[in-house]
Amino acid sequence: MTTRVWGIDFSGAAHPGARLALAEATLQEGVVRIGAVDAVATRCGTPSAREAAIAGLTELARSVGPDRVGIDAALSLPQTALRALGTDRWQQLPAAVRRRCPDARALTGLVIDAAPPTGPRYPRRVTDARTAALSPVHFMIAAQTYAALTELLPRWRAVGDVAPHGRKRPTLCEVYPAAALSVWAIGSTGYKGEEPRHRDRRVAIIDALTDTGAVTIAPGPRAAMLDQPGGDLLDAAIAAVVAGLTRPTAPPGPPAEGAICGGEPTDYRPQCPLLPT
Repeated sequence: MTTRVWGIDFSGAAHPGARLALAEATLQEGVVRIGAVDAVATRCGTPSAREAAIAGLTELARSVGPDRVGIDAALSLPQTALRALGTDRWQQLPAAVRRRCPDARALTGLVIDAAPPTGPRYPRRVTDARTAALSPVHFMIAAQTYAALTELLPRWRAVGDVAPHGRKRPTLCEVYPAAALSVWAIGSTGYKGEEPRHRDRRVAIIDALTDTGAVTIAPGPRAAMLDQPGGDLLDAAIAAVVAGLTRPTAPPGPPAEGAICGGEPTDYRPQCPLLPT
């Protein structure tokens, strides 16, 4: 049986261009085979503007029908923020954010104001703390979180479900590549940049993945991942691997906060070759 798997890197959601990235793979007999990586706008034949790229992505998902999709983007907020938005149900979150927050700055302010004053500057979900991920509204990723909640999720709900809130395919699950690399005992830093040492780190990560036998990468995608200094194509491939090899992940905190998949060893079957022995 062959399972179609996608990985999406959403780090360029504020200004996509070539940075909103898609990896396409198959899962066969426990092996993730990465056959293509590309900018979403290029793959979908759309302008690189964020809204057009996201619309093209969801239409492509509708036509191709992947089974599992991993995305490097926060798909929920801390429970205190949901309460401030007037809901305790994740399904109502995208509409509530669009109604109350005209932009990412407004969303950040709402999340910070709703949290206990003695907590961290940028409130985190339980799943963020468990996987050492940034807060969904940290200044480095607030724009991509806002785009995911207000532009991607409303479109995706017409295509499939979002884990752990539904099982209809294609199922979208949240992934944090740095956490996955740490679980796999592969260094998660130093691979984004234009210097030779950054490229060497990308080589090391790709070799470490393929040496396990759990991942194969076609020559074209491998070269593209090595040559892109931002690491977006590589992150998309990591997201595809996580989506292919993880089991359904139960939220470690309030259900509405969701869960980052692949950030803990228990997310994988016990004999997964990626886990260190």
